[in-house]
Formats: sequence, C-alpha cells, structure tokens
Amino acid sequence: MISSSRPTLIQWSFLLTALAGILLAGCSPRPDDTTQAPATPAAEATPQTVSQSDSGIIARTAHGDITLDDLRYQHLVRPFQSLMNLDPRQLPASTPIEVQRAANLFFSRPELATPEQLDKAARELAARLAAATAFENEADTTTTLQAQQFIDSQQQDLYGRFLSVSKVDMNLDHIDDATVAAYYDQHKMEFRQPFGFRMRHLILTTYETYEVLEGDTLESIAERISGDESKAEQIRADLAGRPLRRESSKLFKPLVPGERLLVPVDEERADEIRRRLETILAELEQGRSFEELVREHSDNEGGDEPTDWMPTGTLDPPMLAEILDAARATEIGAVSQPFRTRHGWQVIQIVDKREEGYLPLEEATPIIIATLQGAQREKLEGEMLEGLLDQEGVTVHAELIAEQGTQLDSQTVIVDMGDTNFVWGQFRHEWDRRGQPSEINQIRRLLRETIALRQLLTRHWAKTQLADPDSELSRLLNYYTSGVKGLFWLNRQLQQRSQQEFDQARVEAFYKANPEMYEAPRSVTVTIMERRLSPAEQELTGIAHEDALKRQLSSMASDLERAKSPKDFRTQASAMRVLIEGEQVLSGQTVELPIEALAFHLREQVEGVEVGQWTEPFIYDDRSVLSFLVESRHEGGVRPLEAVADQIRQQLMNETREEVYQTLIDEYAERAQYQYVGSAAR
Repeated sequence: MISSSRPTLIQWSFLLTALAGILLAGCSPRPDDTTQAPATPAAEATPQTVSQSDSGIIARTAHGDITLDDLRYQHLVRPFQSLMNLDPRQLPASTPIEVQRAANLFFSRPELATPEQLDKAARELAARLAAATAFENEADTTTTLQAQQFIDSQQQDLYGRFLSVSKVDMNLDHIDDATVAAYYDQHKMEFRQPFGFRMRHLILTTYETYEVLEGDTLESIAERISGDESKAEQIRADLAGRPLRRESSKLFKPLVPGERLLVPVDEERADEIRRRLETILAELEQGRSFEELVREHSDNEGGDEPTDWMPTGTLDPPMLAEILDAARATEIGAVSQPFRTRHGWQVIQIVDKREEGYLPLEEATPIIIATLQGAQREKLEGEMLEGLLDQEGVTVHAELIAEQGTQLDSQTVIVDMGDTNFVWGQFRHEWDRRGQPSEINQIRRLLRETIALRQLLTRHWAKTQLADPDSELSRLLNYYTSGVKGLFWLNRQLQQRSQQEFDQARVEAFYKANPEMYEAPRSVTVTIMERRLSPAEQELTGIAHEDALKRQLSSMASDLERAKSPKDFRTQASAMRVLIEGEQVLSGQTVELPIEALAFHLREQVEGVEVGQWTEPFIYDDRSVLSFLVESRHEGGVRPLEAVADQIRQQLMNETREEVYQTLIDEYAERAQYQYVGSAAR
C-alpha cells in the first residue's frame, strides 16, 4: 500500500504547469468531465492561505503573516515573476520547462532568492490574498462557476504530479558536487565541443535572375550570362531555398519556358558587387549599425537577427568553410573583412564565439545528474506505479488475464476499485499490441503503464488522501483553490482596465511611427486543395505514374465542379486532408505566398484568378495535384493600417496589460496592508 506519510512542501513544484500563463492570458477555464474529481470538503472550503507561525516570516498583511512556505505554495499556482531569474545552473535535472525549472529551484534552494525577489513575491501574494477576498465578496455566479470548473478540471493532473514528485523526484539520491566533478573528469570526451559562433550576416549574391526561353539549356544560359558554360552546374532554381537546378543523384527535369533561374554572373559584374559591398560597409564609420545595413541591403532575409550556434545544423559545407575562416579571424562584436563564396560577396558580424574545447562543468552538471539518476528514476517510477496497484481497496485480476485473455468478455472487470472498475475492453488492445503476455509480472507491468488505468488508480488514491482534511494533499488543494480565485479576480480587473486604457489612437500612432515593420512583398493568400497519389502509386514509374497523376487530375476536376462557393471549396479541401497519407499535407491549408518567389508554373496559376475564385487543377509535383482558392491579394509595400491593425493592437495590448497588472498588484497589496519584514528563518 502507498504510504500516507506527509511529504515536504518542496514536493509541490509540479503544480505550476497547470496554471502557468493560463489565467493571465485571459483564457476561459473549461471543465473536463473525464478528469473531474468528486467535490470534497477540503476543496469546497475557503482556506486560510497564510501561516500564523512566527517562523520564517517574510511579510505582514491584514490577512495574516506571510512565510516562506506560503510563497512556496502560491508559487505553484502561478510563478512569481520576481523569482524567475534564479541561477539556472542550480536547477534540478528533471524539470521539463523553463517556468517549472525556476519553481523547482525556488523550492529546493530558496536561499538563492534575494531579499528583493522575496519582497516582490510576497507583495504579489498579498495582492492575491486581497483579490481572493474580493472574489468571495463580489464575484458573480458565472465567474464563480468558471473558477470552480477550472479547479475541478485540473485536479486529476494535480494528483498525478503530486505522486510523481513525492514518490520519485524527492526520493532521488542527491548528487553532490564531488560526484558530478568525478564523472565529468572520467567522461570528459563526451563533453567535447567544437569551435562555434553566432553571427549576423550580410550577403550580396553574385547571381542574376533569368527567365528560360524556348530551346535553352543550362550550358547555353551559363555561357550567355557568365561567359562560362561550366557554371551551368551552379545555376539554381529561383525558389525558396534556392536549390541547384541540376542536382547530382537526382533526375534532371527539363527546363520549362518561363521558368525563373538564378545564374552566376561574369567576373566583371562580380567585381562591381564587391565594390558595392565596400561602399555599404563604409556607412559603419558614419554611425550606421550593422543590423540596419543588413535590413536595407542584404539579399537574404533575417540576416540582421543573430543565428543559433554554428556550425551545428549547417547544411552547406562549402559555404561553411569560408564562413568559419571569417569567424575565426573576427573578434566578438566586430565585422569581418568581405569574403566571397560561390553564393556571393559577404560579411559577417560575430555576436558570440566559443573556442574548441569542453563544455564547462557548470553547463554539463544537469546532463550528468540526469544520467546518474536515470536508472534510479526508472526504478522509483516502477515502485510508485506498483504501489497504485497494491493500494487498499484495489483488486487486480492478473491471473484471469493470464488464463483466459483471448476468451474474456469486453465488460469483464480486470481491476476492481470498488465504485470504479477497469474492464477488459479498455485493456485488450494494449495487451494484443504488446504480444499478449501471459506472465503475471508482465501483465502487472503492462497494467500499471496503461494511462487510462493509471488515472483511475490515482483518483482512487487521492480520494483516501482528501478524506483527511489535514492531509498534505488537502492543504495543497486549499492553497490551490484560493490562488485560483485570487488570480481569476485579478485577471477580471486586468481585462476591464486594459480595455479602458487602450484606444484606437495608440494603434494609429504606432503604425505611423513604425511603417517599416509592416512592409511586405506582393503576395496572394490562397487555400489549397490537394489530391495525392497513394504510397503504392508513388512507387510507379513511366507511363503508369503519369496515368495515376492524370486520374487524380480528373478526380479533382469533378470535385471542383461540385463546389458552388468558396465555402464549398474549403470544406472539400479540409475533407481531403483527412484522407491523404504521408507528411506535409497541403490540402485545407490557407497560406500567404510571395508572388515573386513562386516558381513560374505556380505564379502562372494564380496571376489571372480573381479573389473568391479558384484555379483549374494542375499537377504540382510527382505525387500531387493542386487547386488554389484565391482568398485575397496584397500589393507590395507597406500594408494598410486595416490589414495590420489587429497585429498592432495585440502587441500594444500586451504592453498595456503588463503595465496595468503591476498597478493592480500595488493596489491590492495596499488593500492587504502589506509590509515586508524580511525572513527570520530561511
């Protein structure tokens, strides 16, 4: 049976994921009938959320004294922002997300929080307490119901996380610094890291755009543009990603008149591009920033933003070698000398750099801890799940499965939990999938790993815990309930005030001050209908493959004849999406396409189609037939205000909400008569 001993408050770190970012994002809570636990006296009571103990007092309020334990509890409901920047190198290795990482650190290492951080967190808690009181006194029936539904819907997750932390995380062996250091020394080669850097990138390509004519070959085009037919191998398609037009090991598709290519220029033109780059770089001496120059002049998009660490993930080794040389020779913050690759003349600015060596011990520490605790974690998880099967009031009929598995009726009870049962029909598929094990231990292991049963067993366990109003789980549920109510009330005030303090004039002023943020190329927004060859048809070759594509083309033509409106088109496209096998399904998607970046045969399809109409079906590639419904067209240049107003409004509203939220915290903390006194015992 599972022990009923009380774990420490540190064990509650799992809870914050249930609410982090939800309440203050304005999301409406929704009940979840599949996980909603029965109401308990502990859940229904209005809790006392601050301690009356004199030990470790952080602050005093009209609602009672606030201790460090109170902060720990409430940090689980929604993390205090003032505690989010604790030293990440001290984080437990098992934390799954950044928010939870900071919370786990606060629970296990509160001494890392500064007095300033604790003061801000305690102030926010005082505001939540005052808001919870306002909720109880002033919330209408709808808001009260929403809050309770949200609390109920999250309880199943709460119970499961409680078990995981209390039975697994908190029982993992502590890995001290000496053990970590010893492992690091013994396995140092595992932490070797190559030279790396992050950069901004400005490139002027030494290519020019060429539109294919009847009778052209890659060699004739290369000779015409660059004077060297051997550069035919460097000609690229004018598409996103700019793939080589003739790629080794791939079937060369004949050139199509009107197709757009990127062709290397001759050396005289390349030298002009180099001189242009030098002229651009001279503006750095006049006070211009490198980011500004990239945005204005570079032929690649996004070069003004720092890259991730390179060379990890680089897919073009010939380019990388030259960039590596420039990166090695350039100091952090500096701009390299111009250099040339087969793509063009380039310069880079080094944002950060690390020399070849080893991952520092402090960065390797979480990896080492996770490695050393891995086997123990698996063992503890198994014991926890076995304990759920062995708890009082639960009977497992593993021997029945072993003896009669294939003959059992779907409604035969295989795990009896009193008022709730788990039947064979809920388990049969998993049993079959795992090879119909007949050993009792194998069956029990499979049962305990079945998610649906685990949820039922966890709920059964929680009921016994919540029957005691003084249990740690009951106390946690009280804190949780109070915290949710306080945050619901603050969120309601936040929404109302943000709307009051926000007006259209701010949107218009921001738009006028930042027109460059809303520049866009000429584009068309389309909804795609796709028919695709089956996996077997995709394996066909020659005439058989062409015939299969023609059949799909004919089928789509029939589909489009039945479509009488854009709504019909979208409905049909969405229905086809469900039927298509494979990855990257296009059908049903609505996308905005830059017209000039489209391949010629795609651009030709959408150019003459009016908004609200769709194209004739056409063969897209060697497996798909498409049709485009033109939803809207956008001329190049700065988008009109009405097209970007919602985007601006959301950005400004987020800023307004942050300002208003801090004002609310100050107001409600004052209502609570908040006074920070420091911590006597941390």
